[in-house]
Amino acid sequence: MATFTAPTRPVRGGTIRRVPAAGPMTAGPARPRKAEPDLLAVRAAALARVALAIGTGMLGSALGGLAPRTEAFYLLVGLVWLPWACVMLLANDGRGQLAVQGGPMSDCLMVFAAQCLLPTAGAVTLLAQVLVVCFAASVWPARPAWLLAVVSTSLTLFAQTVVPEADRLEIPLLVLFGVVLGAVVVLINRIVSRQGLAAQSSSRMRAKADTILARVAEGLIVTDSVGTILQCNPAGERLVGPGLRNPVGASCRDALGLHEGERLLDCSRGCPLLSLGGEGRTDDGREVWRLREDGRRQPLLASAAAVVAEDGRVAEVVHSIRDITRLKEADEAKTLFLATASHELKTPLTIIGGFAEAMLTFPDMSREQRDEAMRAVHRRTLELRAIVERLLLSSKIESGTVDLSLRLLDVRPLLDERVAALVGATGRQVDLALAGDELVAVADQAALSTVVDHLLDNAAKYSGRGPLALGAERDGNGVRIWVRDEGIGMDPEQAAHCFDKFWQGESSDERRFGGAGIGLYIVQSLVHAMGGAIEVDSVVGRGTTFTVVLTLQLPTPPAAADPPGIAEASAIKELMRQIGVPSRSAV
Repeated sequence: MATFTAPTRPVRGGTIRRVPAAGPMTAGPARPRKAEPDLLAVRAAALARVALAIGTGMLGSALGGLAPRTEAFYLLVGLVWLPWACVMLLANDGRGQLAVQGGPMSDCLMVFAAQCLLPTAGAVTLLAQVLVVCFAASVWPARPAWLLAVVSTSLTLFAQTVVPEADRLEIPLLVLFGVVLGAVVVLINRIVSRQGLAAQSSSRMRAKADTILARVAEGLIVTDSVGTILQCNPAGERLVGPGLRNPVGASCRDALGLHEGERLLDCSRGCPLLSLGGEGRTDDGREVWRLREDGRRQPLLASAAAVVAEDGRVAEVVHSIRDITRLKEADEAKTLFLATASHELKTPLTIIGGFAEAMLTFPDMSREQRDEAMRAVHRRTLELRAIVERLLLSSKIESGTVDLSLRLLDVRPLLDERVAALVGATGRQVDLALAGDELVAVADQAALSTVVDHLLDNAAKYSGRGPLALGAERDGNGVRIWVRDEGIGMDPEQAAHCFDKFWQGESSDERRFGGAGIGLYIVQSLVHAMGGAIEVDSVVGRGTTFTVVLTLQLPTPPAAADPPGIAEASAIKELMRQIGVPSRSAV
């Protein structure tokens, strides 16, 4: 039996996600960006500005006998600053830009007016100017804030030239004022820059956490201390299923219904997954199960971690739940395969050993008896070799080392040859129906022979002595090959799993038909490697039809494969690896 290498090495682990290429890299650390202004603080400043303008205007209207300069200031507040403050509070574009930009500038001008019209309040106006620059530095970029500080200093110095000499501020105080403004801008900009970096880092971490939670395959469910679901990632929502569209707010017991053994876990008095011990507990969690929508058990691996509050009590519980249905099925398939392979290997080995022992024990047996024993040993050796070759071919398919020589092939002679071989070996009746003079498709001759042999073998095995049928016909730009029997057939579930590796359709302990459960897996793998497709149509008690469709189009060229590993020293070692027995010698 020929072996092959697949045209492509199977890619394990799911889909390949393409990401856009990175842009040009810049040397040095990233320049920090100023955080967006706090709109609540901007609105609070706008409200305070309106309140201050109203209070100042009311104070000016209540006082009497004011000096002309003082009266002019209160009129400026009432007629200009108050309306402008109301406009900045109400006429907002949704991002606070009007209040952010226009507020400090108008405040700076009003303080300058107070410095010119209220010379006796010089120290108060300096403090007001510092407050204005502080607010501007907290919501503006660094350069405009520095510019406002310079403008404020210049306006203050200019105001000192228009007030009476007796009311002018002292030079040391003005110098201190300029230094304070510069220090305020430096300090506040540094604080705001660090806040911006912290906000960016927090945003990146939040986005990364959201992406991880959305993409992680495990269900993550957060509950409070009494089992009420607070948060749930998409995998957790899929785990809950269509029976509960929005699990948030539901109890963990109602949404999941986890069982350990035959006991339903109760979360009302604390999460039972947090307790230590218990059967089925592993380093990664505890084995539990829940009922699916179809009423079948769904095995899960669950773990929980407590979020402890400052007072030491459990505030929240984070549950990690993994669906291990496939792992359980794989484990069961491995167990079944070991039992099946042991049974299939034991029968020919027992016969071979029995006849060998007989020939050694009775050296004087007749020539006819010895020849019959040798023929029996030879037949069983061929059966044993066929089993080992199927296991080896399955291993090569799994590892991507099956090599196919694909070319345009006329399948008529090949089908004639395989039918003749089966009839000659078994004496079975096979109806051959080949429609058309030339049935050409892209295929590998040895691989297609293996496919046809397996399908005919399978049909003969499950149809008793009933007739078999093999046919081929043109199908668009390819060839359709079908193998039909009138045997026991399969139910829909068996038909859905018949191509699975190590799967057996017989569920009874007494296996009537034998086989290691890899024949149809090999057939499907070889058909796909040739760029074709295979399907099955079966009815219980009425037979089964397997249909292979081959095309005239070559499969996609293979991607660069990893260098092949060092092969096993012998077929026996490879067989031991297949059935899970470790090899004693290192490769």
